[in-house]
Amino acid sequence: MERVWTVWNEMLSRKIEPSVATFNAMIDACARNGRMDAVPELLTNMKSRGLVSNLITYSTTIKGFCQRGEIQSAFSVMDEMRRASLKPDEIVFNTLLDGCAQGGLVAEGEKLLADMQKEGIVPSSYTLTVLVKLMGQARRPDRAFSLVEEISHKHRFQPNSHVYGGLIQACLTARDHTRAMQVFDQMARDWMQVEGRVWQALVRMSMAAHDYKQAAYVVRVVLGVPDNDGFRPIVSVGRANDDAFIKETLNTFMHIGGEAAALAAPLLKCANQQGPRPPPEPTMRRNNARTGILGRGRGS
Repeated sequence: MERVWTVWNEMLSRKIEPSVATFNAMIDACARNGRMDAVPELLTNMKSRGLVSNLITYSTTIKGFCQRGEIQSAFSVMDEMRRASLKPDEIVFNTLLDGCAQGGLVAEGEKLLADMQKEGIVPSSYTLTVLVKLMGQARRPDRAFSLVEEISHKHRFQPNSHVYGGLIQACLTARDHTRAMQVFDQMARDWMQVEGRVWQALVRMSMAAHDYKQAAYVVRVVLGVPDNDGFRPIVSVGRANDDAFIKETLNTFMHIGGEAAALAAPLLKCANQQGPRPPPEPTMRRNNARTGILGRGRGS
């Protein structure tokens, strides 16, 4: 940030007149570096030069306040933006929703979603990901599932892997392990990539419950080992820590012995033999109907 201010001051000393884009860049630098205290002075300077804040100015300021957890300040900026006859776009709403998720503000998040749709802005998979995160932290997995179902159906789009990964996390937070595995199974059948932190959490959950068969199933899916019907599910191993986690888990199975060792032996052989492979082409996706996955389950 010190170098940013150095360039800014040199620019002014050389009588180079800053534009709206220049001020927006400065506000963005403040937002990224936690220096929102400097933004009011920049806005005052901007106004004194006869420059008018645009949508980027407001959205960047909102982003900075949300990142600092100052949600009420962010809402105040949006109110100011409306008074300036500027309409918030999807980025502004998503940024505020993310701020609500960080602060656990469920009611505020629900209102934002309603306002967003009322103003004709279509929620995206990113919007759903943030909403699922918000409801998961509030231990309301049923609401997370209903939002995904309602919004994706209303606006006719397919939620992406991040949304489904968020649903798994919401289920794990609410200790709804059964439904977490149902979502994972659906992702596998639809060849969706699963983030390492998500499937590793499922493995840990299964291991803690001594359900070695379920843990082995997750590892098999991640490795892309075909099932008895010859269907090869998703492949998400691509990072060194993913591969290390799998081998560590399977070696633990071997140490336990019995059924666990029997389940691990063929998977460990595959893990040692195969390298990371790219995910299947989109045209190879299975066209499975999602039945029972987005319905109600345990929890509230």
